Amino acid sequence: MLSFLPFTIIESIVRPFAMDVLLKMVRTEIGTASALINFVPTLLGSVGMFVSTLPWSSFIDGLGIIILGALSGSTLILICIREMYSEN
Repeated sequence: MLSFLPFTIIESIVRPFAMDVLLKMVRTEIGTASALINFVPTLLGSVGMFVSTLPWSSFIDGLGIIILGALSGSTLILICIREMYSEN
């Protein structure tokens, strides 16, 4: 439980600044942007809770696979975003 404490504190410090930056990028449809910003963490949390309750052979194996999957997915998204903006 103590391993999650630094993330919780840092996330609560960074989130207001990130929301400000993201909402300043949008000229119209600010409500839609705000809803999307709040929806994505909820969606990812729901998927994470679903995946964590799958019948893994052991807790450690399941946790390792979830971490590797999240790392791979994050890396793939980062690569896609960089490719999208490097074409401009």
